[in-house]
Amino acid sequence: MNGMTPTRDRRTVKDEPVIHDLLSPSSSNSMTPQNRQPSLEVSLVERVRSYDSQSMHHAASVPQYFQNNRVTPSTTNIEIIDVDAIGKHSKVFINAIDELRQYDIEHVVKLPKIIVVGDQSAGKSSMMSALTGTHIPRKNGTCTRCPANIVTSAAETWSCSISLSQKYEYVQPRQPVKPQDVTQKNPFYPWRERDLRTLQFKVLTDKSELEDAMKWAQIALLNHNQNCTSFIPGAGQRWKEDDVTTEAEFSPNVVVVSISGPDLTSLSFFDLPGIIVNSAKSEQDYLIQAFENLAVKHIEEQNSLIIFTMSMSVDAVMSKTKKVIVDNNATARCVGVLTKPDTFSDKKGDVSDWEKVLLGTEHIMGHGYFATKQPGPNFKYDPTAGSYHDQARMEEAEFFDKDELWSGRWKHFRSRCGTAVIQEFLSCQLAKEIAKSIKERITLRMLEIDEELKMLPALPQSDIQHIILKILLRFSSKVQSLMNGELASSEHSFYGQWKTLSDDFYRVIISNQPEIELSDPSDILKPAVIELSDDEDDETTTPSGKHSNKRPRPQEAELPQTPRKRGKAVVPSISTPVKDENPFSEMVLSTPSRRANPGPNPLKGSPFAHHTSNGKKFTNIREIFKKIHQYAQPGMPGIVNHRVYDDFCKAAVKKWIDPLRTLLSETVRLLKKELNNLLDEHLGIYYQTPLFQVCRRLLDQYVDRYYMHEVGATEELYNLEVLRMFTVDNPTLADHKRKELEHAQKIRRNIRAHRKVDQMLSENPKKLAANLEPAARRRAKQKIADEVSAEALGRDPFENTLPVASYIRAYYLTAAHRFTDSVCLSIHNRLFHSVSENIDSYLEKELGINSSTIDAQEKCEALMADNAGMAMKRRKLINEKSQLESCAKRLDKLCADIKDLGSQNQNGNEDLDAAAMYRQYNPVDDEMM
Repeated sequence: MNGMTPTRDRRTVKDEPVIHDLLSPSSSNSMTPQNRQPSLEVSLVERVRSYDSQSMHHAASVPQYFQNNRVTPSTTNIEIIDVDAIGKHSKVFINAIDELRQYDIEHVVKLPKIIVVGDQSAGKSSMMSALTGTHIPRKNGTCTRCPANIVTSAAETWSCSISLSQKYEYVQPRQPVKPQDVTQKNPFYPWRERDLRTLQFKVLTDKSELEDAMKWAQIALLNHNQNCTSFIPGAGQRWKEDDVTTEAEFSPNVVVVSISGPDLTSLSFFDLPGIIVNSAKSEQDYLIQAFENLAVKHIEEQNSLIIFTMSMSVDAVMSKTKKVIVDNNATARCVGVLTKPDTFSDKKGDVSDWEKVLLGTEHIMGHGYFATKQPGPNFKYDPTAGSYHDQARMEEAEFFDKDELWSGRWKHFRSRCGTAVIQEFLSCQLAKEIAKSIKERITLRMLEIDEELKMLPALPQSDIQHIILKILLRFSSKVQSLMNGELASSEHSFYGQWKTLSDDFYRVIISNQPEIELSDPSDILKPAVIELSDDEDDETTTPSGKHSNKRPRPQEAELPQTPRKRGKAVVPSISTPVKDENPFSEMVLSTPSRRANPGPNPLKGSPFAHHTSNGKKFTNIREIFKKIHQYAQPGMPGIVNHRVYDDFCKAAVKKWIDPLRTLLSETVRLLKKELNNLLDEHLGIYYQTPLFQVCRRLLDQYVDRYYMHEVGATEELYNLEVLRMFTVDNPTLADHKRKELEHAQKIRRNIRAHRKVDQMLSENPKKLAANLEPAARRRAKQKIADEVSAEALGRDPFENTLPVASYIRAYYLTAAHRFTDSVCLSIHNRLFHSVSENIDSYLEKELGINSSTIDAQEKCEALMADNAGMAMKRRKLINEKSQLESCAKRLDKLCADIKDLGSQNQNGNEDLDAAAMYRQYNPVDDEMM
């Protein structure tokens, strides 16, 4: 491998330290304080061996299961992939992944992203150029102002496509941007997030054009509101004028550079602007937070490997990027790369700080540290001596081999120095990440395809008529079982839901018992008016006095005053009604659910919720009184004409029509839903065929036919109820009437007693203390009302209306029980029974396929005709599954190849560097396992 150290023998590798163990945070943390800060006089080799010994002890303590099984076994039949073996032969694995791309599984297996971060001028772009074999522009500061995504992949010939990925739009600020403008809500102010838009910029086939094209692509991003075509090299007007001015200082949008070529590994790099501590100008101070926000946005992505570049030209403690990585808990996914080692080598003095970094005892990164040296300003490129990158790698190797520090005191870190070593590590790490998930992802996707294909089964090509008839027979049998109540029942089943519906129908009909108001304006009693004459014994009083029981007639609002004689002493009359403070809140004869403060609607959420007020304010005792007088026969006092009862009873039951229609419509909705569910269960796999669509339409027609029969039957029951009142259930009617009359008389007596108390308090307010609280006043009035005698109340002028009111409500309850029972019986024993009895062979007859004629067979073939779109989708899924199966076989071969390589290595034919490097590249992974 180009750029790698020469192959060493077994003895050399055995004597050298395993850098994996040196850089393990777990190992370092387990040391004593004395070992954590060793004396500089102790040789580096001794320290290395000390770390190695402790790490080996730790590895031995790891349970054997975890050492032998690095990935969780999957249900797939793909052979288990040995992550350790893949690490040793990552090149084999990555090449296999490139080969697998021909199977079009990009949506199943995705490479992790590599995020390159670092402080400004840390050498990120130079390192990126070396890793990707590209020339990233480093002039005019443009590269540091927006991210670049460089994607490499293998191809026979070199080509490059540059595009602009724009997820943010630039809003020209009205005034200079200040640091406080960059907030959590607006992390990239003055850029505002928008829908993603990707613009093609330029396609290249000449490597020499790449650097210039990338430079102008970034300038185009920084001029967001201008046409990007004007920046295209070779064609754009801005390019021709060499106008590099920009409207924005930076951009969170991305230049995407997709490079394909021979010997390229599939990698995806994100090069981010360097994090800065200070800005060159005060008006650019906002860039400090903006660049940090940009780094955080990419660092937070879990499917990423972070390359942290740190220049050795400055102290490690000065790195702000390191703090950002730690603050975002990303160190486990991070590998450190030390750049510009030549600037450090020029310095004299203590090197222990950087030595601790390389050893992994300070500034710890999850994957340890590497070192690289890229060409500096004195680098001389000779076009006749090979490519730029080849010469750069030769210079890099020469530096690490000959530099006094790196070839002397730090020679044991040589295996972690150089661009080629970093490339090998990245390939190894990516191989591991892919290997951990590729089996599971392929298996899960194949299971998803199987589930989708279940809904798109291949249609039968022979014996179609027999198959259809068999399915329809099973369907009819299931419908009959459902209608006969033979299927398991629950509150969510068809019968469970219909039971709830019928119960609610019963409740709403009963709760709509007609409400009759038992108070009347004539109940209000006026204060006594006392007339004084020469004969003081000549005293008359109002009906409230003790000397007269005369009371207002129901037709009168108030009594007329008696003509007065001479001088009069009149107790002032009250022109307005006395405020009702009756604690006995029932002024009407109603059902308990509609009395004072009834609470929430008891049928809330039910289809009948809006029918619960049908019985409110049905009538009052004055209207009943008038109706009695209207139908009274001359010479027959005290007899109530039957027409009074008939009129009121028919009016009460007429309001049943709306709840009845709701019951019927909801019943048919439930029925259709359940039958369609059964149809889906038996024919759903053929939903793309005319058979399914025609059967659904015929099934709806079938239900509608019997539904209309049921509508007619139940409306006939309703018409019988509203035609004339009738019942032979005398015991039930009598029982209801007795209870209703007792209740009405109790309410009526309390109303009149409270009116009497109001009159007494108007005449003598001192009967109650003036300072009583409202609740205490009500209790006191109630006590007085309870003590009012029947003699004081006198005869109730509405006495004869109470039996009529009670009869109306009693008959309503008697008829309501009869009606709800009859309706639900009709639905259950007529509608459901009809659907069950006639479903057998219905669909077969309507489809015309229940005969052995050629015509019936042709109809079956037409009904099973495939839908073009569904057929295409099925073929696509089958092809995808075939690709995945081929991919799985290729993975099996890969596992076998890796096993063969491992066997060869054990026989002495091994690549020592590859094996050692794998251990060295993964300082934390084994500890974490």
